[in-house]
Amino acid sequence: MAPAWGGAGARGARRVALTGSWRRSWRPRCATWAGPARGRAGASPGPWPGVGGPRRGLPGRWAAVAAGPAPGESPAANPAARAAASRCLVRACALFHLCPCALFHPCPSVPLHPLPLCPCPPPAPVSLCTPCTPAHPRPVSLFHPCPCAPAHPLPLFTPGPCPYSTPAPVPLPAPCPRVPLPPLPLLTACPYVPIPPPAQAREEVASCGAWLSRPDPGLPAGITGRVSGPEKKHEGRGAEWSSFDVVIVGGGIVGLASARALILRHPALSIGVLEKEKDLAVHQTGHNSGVIHSGIYYKPESLKARLCVQGAALIYEYCNQKGISYKQCGKLIVAVEQEEIPRLQALYERGLQNGVQGLRLIQPEDIKKKEPYCRGLMAIDCPYTGIVDYRQVALSFAQDFQEAGGSVLTNFEVKEIEKAKESPSRSKDGVTYPIVIRNTKGEEVRCQYVVTCAGLYSDRISELSGCNPDPRIVPFRGDYLVLKPEKRYLVKGNIYPVPDSRFPFLGVHFTPRMDGSIWLGPNAVLALKREGYRPFDFSARDVMDVIIKSGLIKLVFQNFSYGVNEMYKALFLSATVKHLQKFIPEITVSDIHRGPAGVRAQALDRAGNLVEDFVFDGGVGDMGNRILHVRNAPSPAATSSLAISGMIADEVQQRFNL
Repeated sequence: MAPAWGGAGARGARRVALTGSWRRSWRPRCATWAGPARGRAGASPGPWPGVGGPRRGLPGRWAAVAAGPAPGESPAANPAARAAASRCLVRACALFHLCPCALFHPCPSVPLHPLPLCPCPPPAPVSLCTPCTPAHPRPVSLFHPCPCAPAHPLPLFTPGPCPYSTPAPVPLPAPCPRVPLPPLPLLTACPYVPIPPPAQAREEVASCGAWLSRPDPGLPAGITGRVSGPEKKHEGRGAEWSSFDVVIVGGGIVGLASARALILRHPALSIGVLEKEKDLAVHQTGHNSGVIHSGIYYKPESLKARLCVQGAALIYEYCNQKGISYKQCGKLIVAVEQEEIPRLQALYERGLQNGVQGLRLIQPEDIKKKEPYCRGLMAIDCPYTGIVDYRQVALSFAQDFQEAGGSVLTNFEVKEIEKAKESPSRSKDGVTYPIVIRNTKGEEVRCQYVVTCAGLYSDRISELSGCNPDPRIVPFRGDYLVLKPEKRYLVKGNIYPVPDSRFPFLGVHFTPRMDGSIWLGPNAVLALKREGYRPFDFSARDVMDVIIKSGLIKLVFQNFSYGVNEMYKALFLSATVKHLQKFIPEITVSDIHRGPAGVRAQALDRAGNLVEDFVFDGGVGDMGNRILHVRNAPSPAATSSLAISGMIADEVQQRFNL
């Protein structure tokens, strides 16, 4: 992970860039050493070829830099340096730097060590210099054309003014396999490349590049954790702040999809995303089952049904366009009791009304063909259901957003949303950007309009802005069990029970994952913390909010037996296994172990009714009219994310007259 040198926008807030570059200049001080000043502007060429001259680089994505001789030596007098020059290859974004005081390399492909050496080491070891000694200065400068580097890439031990101020930019090839094309041009070429790489070195560069271009697991190609964005920066009353036309609060899949839709529709607007965590899409997006739902469960003509059917088609199309892996493995909704068959048939009719593709009712013999180890009296075959890694999809949305010019700020936990009281520096910015969003560190972002997609905190964010806090969010934790690898053959696709229409939860089911594992679950129990993924995670504030401000007590009395049963299954694995054996009798307690958990943000009104559909609202007054809250985005919000984003973009355009 790249270290954050200063902040771009709100000071100190770490901003994640998936495709962009540093927008803030960082200028180190030049140290001095008791040796000749090599490469200064106007200085005569050095004693060996290439010193003070233009950079001789490799074509393509890689470049090699050789260790030069000590000051006053010629290359011929130092055969070890010449040998190192031809064999020790490093990426242009992780150049060989012999001084242990070198700047830590910000590229995530290189360990955080002051000596980021090439993975293709020279045959003979290269002796390292002592830290910053006058007798043995650094023989190689740090030449850093990677866009994740500061604007001033050459912190050198040179006396006097720094020699790298030539105004003419030098465009370079993209040196880093983790950074999208094109790279940023630098101010000048490096004068410390005494020996051009030979042809043999070019071949070694290719092999070195193949090793270094391995992607991080879980991230799409080109995605890193660096900073970028074209936000405007201002200063007033000693503080620096950023301004945007539109700010989206929340870096989950719905917020990122909405940001992407807005910037693609309005490319002239400056749009920013604020996320309280250091990474994107880590809560509901990163803790769900990964199922692409077909839209069979939801009430016909409801917003949820329409958005799910549209969203599933859009997700498949998007994954095909971006090369994101998914599996259209299908789903069986299985009736194992005679009393479930009428509900199953009604569910089938509902799916047809919703326009779900490929639905059919199948009998026990066809169930065996689809799932050899599953038993049931009747089932609905949903071939359109699939699985995908939604966090990977969300990060791809973020990449699209930033490639289009958007900005993402992480570690920005919103604490206040208020109207600007006065214009800083007596400018018109206070009028142009009338909304101030302040985080827990006191850093500010100003904007014209706000869209909140805050998930588990949507009610609190609404309340911060002076809008209606109802419906309240009640967190429900869902615990998964995991089938042991040697038993994965028992399940091929998704196997679901016939749902109970009284509850929004679909019941314990069998879900294959993209990594080949099989998840069993989840249950549905009250979480004692909004982000409480473990059974004993507790927050007094969250518990009091649920008890006092929501209709939870009424919900508990209305569904007491169901709640007790869910808690019992959460405590005892044997109870959950007994339920699973209704579908696959071969499963035993020894075949499973406890797995991950997720927390669902369920909206609940004061009467104790679960809010099942999407809820969007704003406020009153000048500030309220500039805010749109996505108050409830329940499952299948991930499936529906692209369809939801289109609807949010329509709503934003209509409300804010963009």
